Formats: sequence, C-alpha cells, structure tokens
Amino acid sequence: TQLTVDKLAELGVFNRTINRVCELGPGSGRYLEKVKAVCKPEHYEIYETSKPWREYLAEKHGVIAQPTDGASLTATPSNSIDLVHTHKMLYGNSILTIFRYLMEMARVARSGGVVVFDLLTAECINNELLAKWVKSGVDHANSMTPRQTAIDYFASQGCHYVGGFIVPMEPGVTEYLVFEKR
Repeated sequence: TQLTVDKLAELGVFNRTINRVCELGPGSGRYLEKVKAVCKPEHYEIYETSKPWREYLAEKHGVIAQPTDGASLTATPSNSIDLVHTHKMLYGNSILTIFRYLMEMARVARSGGVVVFDLLTAECINNELLAKWVKSGVDHANSMTPRQTAIDYFASQGCHYVGGFIVPMEPGVTEYLVFEKR
C-alpha cells in the first residue's frame, strides 16, 4: 500500500489541492487512511458494495458512504471530484463493468482532477507470472484490459495520461495508470 502511495506521489498526484475525493471499493480502508493523511480533504466519499465495510469506514473515518450498484457512481455529480481512485478492485470484474467504472471515473473528475486506477494489462503477464496465476487457480483472464484502450478512452474524455507503474498483486502484478482531466 505504501509503495503505491509513494509512486503516486512521485507522479505528482498529491501536488495539488485535493478537497474532494471519491474512492471505489475501499474494502478495509488501507488506501483510504493513507490518502486522507496526505490530502486532508474536506469531502471523502466511497462506493463500497460490502455493507459491513461500508458501515465501518463511515463510522471510523467519517466518510460518506454512497449507495452503490456495483457499476456506477450515480450519487456523485459530474465534474465534482479532485481525486477519484480505486485500488486492486477492477481486475475481478468483467471488461464491461471495468469500462463502466472507467467511464464514471472520467465523468466525475473535475477539470484539473486526477483519476487513478490499476488494471491487469498485457504488461502484467510474462511466462513466470502466467504460471503463478495458473497455479493459484484464480482466473481473471476475462478482466484483462488493453492498456492502450484505457489510455485512448481517457484521452477522448479530455484526460492526459500522466504515467503509470507496476506493483505486486498476488499472485502476480497490476499496472497503475494516472490521468489528469483538462
């Protein structure tokens, strides 16, 4: 978790005023805690499908738990968020659900806002890692997302590709992509 936050800092994600944050699938809140500590936002909302996690995070961290349908950010107005992010959540979904979320992330980000997410891309697969995935019995092949397709989509929405990096995600790795909406 800290490696990811450090890499985001290197890409300049936190070199701006971040008052409004939206996080998709925060789970236990491990990224939420670190992002809140760095940004100190006035508004932090989450979309979490697990009711126990959602209630826990709202109580412990004072975040706004938005109603979720598992594919959209309907409670968040367009062009309203300084930082919209998700971590190790998209790869377990179908490609169409992944792109619904990406479309929503682009929609809610304001001009000057940042969009951060990670995907299982072709850059995350080599012979050694493929063997680990096969041995693990976890099958996320249907969620592999073409990196360039994501970059092209965000470009079509006025978002500049800032950069990316690869981090561990057992049994393999995942690729982060960072965009700034212009």
